[in-house]
Amino acid sequence: MENPNPEIDLSSSADVPDVLENVTINELMFMEFWRSSSSGVTVDEIFSLVKDIKDPEHPELSLAQLRVVRRDHIKIQNGHILLEYVPTIPTCSVAVLIGLTLLRKLQLCVSRTKYKVHVRIAEGKHVQEKQVNKQLADHERVAAAMENPNLSKMVREGVYRTDSLPNHLVLF
Repeated sequence: MENPNPEIDLSSSADVPDVLENVTINELMFMEFWRSSSSGVTVDEIFSLVKDIKDPEHPELSLAQLRVVRRDHIKIQNGHILLEYVPTIPTCSVAVLIGLTLLRKLQLCVSRTKYKVHVRIAEGKHVQEKQVNKQLADHERVAAAMENPNLSKMVREGVYRTDSLPNHLVLF
């Protein structure tokens, strides 16, 4: 483990609105809640999608608690969603895995919208920032990385462990 004592922000996810709180089953099925808003996707909605992804080295902590993802590092404009993330240390060995997980989660969640998704490490926050960002921006490199069964499995687990429905949509 590279960073045995990361800084933890326990307040970061508590004040995020649940974007699915008032969604009906029909809206959920057709993802109408993404298209029904005249203003489009919001920063809070994007943050709520990624805030609970667990850190690969600290599975008991979310990326929001570790301040790897932050609301103020999300930008939405001209049909593009840009999420910048900050690894806990500049030599983080799982920076690519985190980026691939964030990218996949957002691609899955906004695939039926007009938005294009971009994920990258914030400038100056990692020793291999340029290489990682180049890989995350290249669709062919991402596809090649996802062909690795072990890496693909870790990304899928990171994405799907954060999927949850509010209680009013769960059928008992």
